Amino acid sequence: MTSHYLGDEVLAPWGTDGFLYPAVVVEAHADKVHVAYLDGDEADVPHSSLRQGALGPGLRVNVNFKGQRKYFSGLIKKRINQAVFVVYEDGDQGWATMAQCRILASELAGMHPATMACTYCGSAMDLSAAACPTCGAPRRLHS
Repeated sequence: MTSHYLGDEVLAPWGTDGFLYPAVVVEAHADKVHVAYLDGDEADVPHSSLRQGALGPGLRVNVNFKGQRKYFSGLIKKRINQAVFVVYEDGDQGWATMAQCRILASELAGMHPATMACTYCGSAMDLSAAACPTCGAPRRLHS
């Protein structure tokens, strides 16, 4: 079982739609965690269903365009903290927030579970890293 700590950025399921949504761990228990989804919902989910926050460049996401509940698929090209620059399949491009994004769980299947995205630039980094290898931003370490 992977340990999740208060304040961790995670991707968590909501229902059975096959997508993972950005969330923050707000309570951690032995068998489950309580997460606050960035879109405003919250739920208890088992540790095993969570992934470390891994939304960064190179990942295909679905974006709730302008909060209108119409999702468009695109590729993240850049991340700055909670904002992502997305190039959509139809050729459009632009900035969205993490709260607007969801990712198919299958998109992360090939990614090692100990991989997370830097919460500043979105580059992939190992959970054991003290700082992002790309931008140097420190990773919050847990005691």
